[in-house]
Amino acid sequence: MVVKDEEVQTKRSPFAMMENEKKINDGYDGYTSMQLVLNRIEKGIINEEDLYILMYLNEYEFMTSRQINKLLEDEGKEYTEYKKLNRKLDKMLKNKLVNRTYFGSFGTKAAYKVYSLDKNGKYILEAKDIKVDWVPTDNLKNVGEIKSILAANQVMIAIKEKSKNYIKSKGKVVIRSKKLNKNLETKGYLELNYKDAVAQIILESVRREEGWKERLLDRLKIYEDFYNSFEAGDSNFQMPPYLLFVAEDKKHMAEIYEVIVLNNINLNNKYFTYDLIQMDSEINKSWFTFEDKENVINLVQLD
Repeated sequence: MVVKDEEVQTKRSPFAMMENEKKINDGYDGYTSMQLVLNRIEKGIINEEDLYILMYLNEYEFMTSRQINKLLEDEGKEYTEYKKLNRKLDKMLKNKLVNRTYFGSFGTKAAYKVYSLDKNGKYILEAKDIKVDWVPTDNLKNVGEIKSILAANQVMIAIKEKSKNYIKSKGKVVIRSKKLNKNLETKGYLELNYKDAVAQIILESVRREEGWKERLLDRLKIYEDFYNSFEAGDSNFQMPPYLLFVAEDKKHMAEIYEVIVLNNINLNNKYFTYDLIQMDSEINKSWFTFEDKENVINLVQLD
């Protein structure tokens, strides 16, 4: 059975970091030729659903089967039982269309598996004249990087499903710091209807991996310069986009805010959210901001 968001019962985000967590490959050994894949396409064994899944992975990079099914639902192709979707993904794995990993810690493993593109999937998309940025080394990203992408994807998918203001989303965009001469790949991009205008939002998903505060600060300095030196047309934006931080939990939002404040990072139009609140039906109340009134910091939930 497919579990709905409101039926999810957990107090800890599945995308939160765990102690001593490792990434474990869960693929199939052996070689599958592209010619064999093409023959299976001609026979209808590899079909339109496979292509949709490959396009999702091309856009969002790493996804769980549940996230994939959410997007298939928009196409009217969702699976009502995860067993059937998992069998589909198993076949795609054997055909080297997708790659699969999972996370393990102290003899236990996560309740979900993570999918990404593989070489034959890339070839199929390119044969359909779809631009593919994926390279094999993308699948070498560590646990924290992958979980940050999964968490950002969850936010975008939840908004797409539950918000009437949703326009579109992308897995990532690149912004540039002119002063530091550095590019930064964001974790996601959203467009929403807001007060008769289009609000552009970039997502910065943060995980509590080892040394996370130092890495976050490096990224914050790029964001700060991007915003402070912004001119129309920078990184293909005509107006400065909003910045949404995606935290593991409510306490983590405050920890991220603390890194910003203690390092005197000047960022306007910044907002915060966290993983499990994406499960709520009232997604429009899932964003927060911090207000400083007379040296007292208050967390404010936005409507």
